[in-house]
Amino acid sequence: MSVTRHFLLIVMLVAALGSMVLAAPVLSPERVMEGHRADVFSVDYSPDGQYVASGAWDGTVRLWDAASGELVRVVQDGWGWVHSVAFSPDGDYLATGARDRAIRIWEVPRGRARHTIQPAHQKRVTSVAWSPDGSLLASASDDGTVKLWNTDNWTEVRTLTGHQGEVLCVAFSPDGELLATGGTDNTIRLWEVASGNQLGPIARHRGSVRAVAFSPDGGKLASSSLDGTTRLWSVPSLTELQVLRDVIQRVYSVGFSPDGRWVAGGSQNSTVQIWKVSTGSHVASLGHPISSGQAPLGHHGGLLGLAFSPDGNRMVTGSADNRVMLWDLSGL
Repeated sequence: MSVTRHFLLIVMLVAALGSMVLAAPVLSPERVMEGHRADVFSVDYSPDGQYVASGAWDGTVRLWDAASGELVRVVQDGWGWVHSVAFSPDGDYLATGARDRAIRIWEVPRGRARHTIQPAHQKRVTSVAWSPDGSLLASASDDGTVKLWNTDNWTEVRTLTGHQGEVLCVAFSPDGELLATGGTDNTIRLWEVASGNQLGPIARHRGSVRAVAFSPDGGKLASSSLDGTTRLWSVPSLTELQVLRDVIQRVYSVGFSPDGRWVAGGSQNSTVQIWKVSTGSHVASLGHPISSGQAPLGHHGGLLGLAFSPDGNRMVTGSADNRVMLWDLSGL
């Protein structure tokens, strides 16, 4: 084969691959919810799919009707930047972590404060997560620690140390036996919940790890990083399975669909990219990138938080543009 013909075949292959990527649909939001006055850093769906919660750097947590997008109530105001929101497994409570070092537990939907742990850490609380049975709450902090709390009496069970820097994210495995954490030391670590022991393998990105999530079957872990990638790892070996790259943009948020088919990463370029877990193929983009030059569609700021609905047919996103959006995924 001549050099010229070989070059032309390569060009055609690249063009074909490019067209495959472009063929993935670009979705527009179904609902746009406004009211926050600063970056919306975390969002979550209630287990029954009735509510969406959003926490922002304006010091508020807002509860929205997931069907209509209407505001139900503001359940917090003026207590520092809110970094994380998480519904309890039974949907009765909402946990929040904030810059003022506090963890607060709120009743849903009345919005009354049920309990406050302050200070829960020595520095800001960056992430909170409930165990699947609701008996424990995990919290991560800029102080480099992760703590486990007994949700019956809100006493500290243990402190996990090992990260060499700020811990930015925490997630329980579906069976509640493992805890995954990530931080500014670019590492992902697994811990045994019962003993508090760190498992041997450590996974590494080339930038801070902003979010982690277990697959529904617990066999995989997804991570997002400021190195511009979403990565899939086997559990518990933390062997790298796939690298899903989003045009070298920082990736802030990550999540699996409830059926485990898809993994989503929200990035600096204002979009969410959805990938097929089994093949790594691109399924869809939520919105246009900020720098695309196309008409505005979706968010206009970094995608800081995302969550699939319990049935997997919708997604909620929060962004540095101060807005919350709902997306219809049922047609994918």
